Amino acid sequence: MTESSHQRASRNPGRLVLVVWSGLSVVAILAHLVPAVIGWTQPEIRTVRAVGDLDGLVVEVLERVPADAAVLVDTWQAPHVPADQFLERELAYWIFPRRVYSAADIRGTKRSIEEFVRTREIGWAVSGKELVEVKPGTVESVLGPLGPPGSDRDATSRSLTPFGPMRYPSLLGWLLVAVAVVVTVAGGWGALVCLGVERQLSSQSERWGWSWLVGLSVTSLVALFMFLEGKPVTPSWLPLLPNLGLLIVGVVLRKCVHGGHVEDVAERVESPSGLLNGKIRLLPLVLFGGAVLIGAARGIDGFDQRMQWGYKARLIQTEPGPWGESVFQDPDHVHFHPRYPLLVPAAEAVFGGVGAWESSHDGRFSESSAVLVFPLTWLALGGVVIGGLRRMKSRDPVMGGVLLLMMPAWCGLGAFQNNLAAFNGCPELVVGVALLSAVVAGLAAYEQGGGWWFLVGLCLVVAGLAKAEGPVTVLVLAGVGIAAAIAHRERRSLGAIVLTVAVVGAVLATHEVVFTRSVVAGVLPDDYRRLLSLSGVADGLVRLPTVATRFLLEVAAAPWFGAIGIVLVVAMVRGREKWRNPAVAWPLVTSVLMLAAYCVPFLVIPDYENNLDWAAGRLVMQIIPLATWSLVVTLDNHRGAADPNDESVDPLAGDSARVGGE
Repeated sequence: MTESSHQRASRNPGRLVLVVWSGLSVVAILAHLVPAVIGWTQPEIRTVRAVGDLDGLVVEVLERVPADAAVLVDTWQAPHVPADQFLERELAYWIFPRRVYSAADIRGTKRSIEEFVRTREIGWAVSGKELVEVKPGTVESVLGPLGPPGSDRDATSRSLTPFGPMRYPSLLGWLLVAVAVVVTVAGGWGALVCLGVERQLSSQSERWGWSWLVGLSVTSLVALFMFLEGKPVTPSWLPLLPNLGLLIVGVVLRKCVHGGHVEDVAERVESPSGLLNGKIRLLPLVLFGGAVLIGAARGIDGFDQRMQWGYKARLIQTEPGPWGESVFQDPDHVHFHPRYPLLVPAAEAVFGGVGAWESSHDGRFSESSAVLVFPLTWLALGGVVIGGLRRMKSRDPVMGGVLLLMMPAWCGLGAFQNNLAAFNGCPELVVGVALLSAVVAGLAAYEQGGGWWFLVGLCLVVAGLAKAEGPVTVLVLAGVGIAAAIAHRERRSLGAIVLTVAVVGAVLATHEVVFTRSVVAGVLPDDYRRLLSLSGVADGLVRLPTVATRFLLEVAAAPWFGAIGIVLVVAMVRGREKWRNPAVAWPLVTSVLMLAAYCVPFLVIPDYENNLDWAAGRLVMQIIPLATWSLVVTLDNHRGAADPNDESVDPLAGDSARVGGE
């Protein structure tokens, strides 16, 4: 007698979740792939989609205004446009490297526009959407009062051909991008060999995943260090050179120390459903291919992705550090969040520069090659998760890894709401991947020690330097881990945990002191952190129900997050005893605490409802991988009837939980 699909689904809820999430992800990818292909075949459509009705003005500025000149922009502010300095910031990206100043901002400081133009030696201005020449004595009369949006004469577009960072790499450029990816993976592999970790990896997918993440981390940190040292990241292949050194050292160590032999741990822990795993494995590979095509065809997509992260990547390529006459030191330049960490822009600067190596202008930057960092990182997470589940003797590690990759938001579902797709240039993805990788490495470090602790520290550093909220998330994740080790009296690993956290804390604190509080201190007057105080939070508690409800709805019911909150609660109710499993509790408690922490800034910032609308999903995205991992491990313990011979998926269970344990 065969069981029905309903019976199989109820007995195996993980497969049901996988089917639903996969369906949403496939639909989302297809919805983005079609217009991306159209934009590839008809470049003028892509130009209009990216630049909008500014295309004529941008082309005119690029043709008439010298690259080293500054432009004063007098245009509409909120509520006529989504935010203050919205159009100014868009122009700053598209007409780079010309500096852009906002007339509205200058007037807000009670300074004279005439004096500002004279001091800055500005000869060009934009009034509404029209480029005009200005002189100090006549600037006020030339700019004049603005009419309602749409009343001015738009600059006539002379070409809808993709320009600047929208240009696609040449065939040789794409080949160089492929070489850069190979070098990054090879360098990461060499680092794993040096750490003694490569021999302990359980599969080729895990080996690839960790190799890419480590190689990308090394490349990004080297590029960031170069920039902070006062050197532009040009040529863009310079930060890739350490990976070649790591590869050479890794090859030598493997041949001389290990005799070229690598124990194939995967043979002892492969899931019995190998054929099914092979078919399931194709799903994320197909979606990854779609994400790469979309990213390559469309480039970086989204206002913040371009005007903040992409803009900083171009600054990293062209400026000799954030010092002296740098834009980072210019308090009058249009707002671009100069205090945000620069690790993600550093990675974009490298790969965006490699793709545009032959360009002699526009900062040598290609959006199409820069954005590929993100889908590659997304796919690498799947390999890391599969390996981590295998070490925990999961019954179906491949399905667990695929389930985590099928989060619909990464495939573009809800892009009009939060723009979090893996092919859009979303830095929140990097934070989430780094945090979960730190958890997976931490669970392995407890069992095997050694180089795994270095990987934990590296992932935490990347998470802390990827976004402004990163250090707080790292602090919470590390704090929960230390508390769990103390509660379980794990003296054997407590020292290594404390040492790792201390080193990571020192790195992040140094970045905070040197960059945030020294280099760009005072450049961003509306830094919300200065509003955080006990009295301010107490006064804002009346907002808490609204803020908390929004975050809970985002986690529990948003389709782009797969209603993971509801699914996770159901899974935990079915397996209440699994709370004792640190592999479940550690990331889950961290996620809950971070949700509470995310509420705090919205208790003090002005216009909190508007900020909450666009920021809630982005903040949740940073902890979604942790919550999904907890879901995967929990569901893995509830597949089928209990097997008395099956080991519990508990990384703290002792020797029986080790890889290959019998």
